[in-house]
Amino acid sequence: MDKEGWQTGVGYKGMEHYVNRLSAHLGKNLSGYVTGIAGGKKGILLLVTFKAQRNFYMAQENTKEFLTAIVNDLVKQMPEPVAPLVTVKQNGREIIRAEREGTEVKVTFLL
Repeated sequence: MDKEGWQTGVGYKGMEHYVNRLSAHLGKNLSGYVTGIAGGKKGILLLVTFKAQRNFYMAQENTKEFLTAIVNDLVKQMPEPVAPLVTVKQNGREIIRAEREGTEVKVTFLL
């Protein structure tokens, strides 16, 4: 969790709670795919394995739905405004970016 930029303790605690819930959910449903999760005012960062990268690229439609759900949650669930952005990295490089543009979520596969 990044403590920078929060206007209130409620916003920070809200993001902390969201990241913990997301971590528990992904640990149960995508075991072995996600190696780290971070959250802050700049959105969510997911660190994934090579196996996850391969599967995310093979099932792009499912990946888009999954990341769109997280971006929409950030807009609806946070008690304080945060960037509606999910960045997925594998081995230190950004491989997928999902961000809200207007009312739509744009998912970009960067490899």
